Amino acid sequence: MIPMVLCSVEEVRVEVSPRSLTNADIANIIARTSRSVATQTGGSADASDNDLLNLACIHISAAAVLRKMRVNGELAARVKIGNSEQQNTIDKDIQDHENQAAIYMKKYRYSPGYRVPYGRSGPRTVNKTD
Repeated sequence: MIPMVLCSVEEVRVEVSPRSLTNADIANIIARTSRSVATQTGGSADASDNDLLNLACIHISAAAVLRKMRVNGELAARVKIGNSEQQNTIDKDIQDHENQAAIYMKKYRYSPGYRVPYGRSGPRTVNKTD
């Protein structure tokens, strides 16, 4: 059974290009992040036609792929080649993707199609007869 997901491997590969992860590895990450996005927003993991959930999934998946690349050594914090040294901003990139995903999830939660239960409470607010 193929799990329902909110984005595709190709969409995530547009954001990040790991050499050490296969398409199957990225698909597993996407399946997990799709469930996470659906849980956080109250949406459905099979709502792949929803642009906000799709974009949130792409960014949260890209952040997860970058974390995996950092752990397996593909993206080191510093790379020294000869006399030159390059500093990678991997943590900032991960945070940027997570922040972007949070923006899309917030937009989804507060969009007109999403209903939040509403009620009033407190002294003399309901059935006030004065």
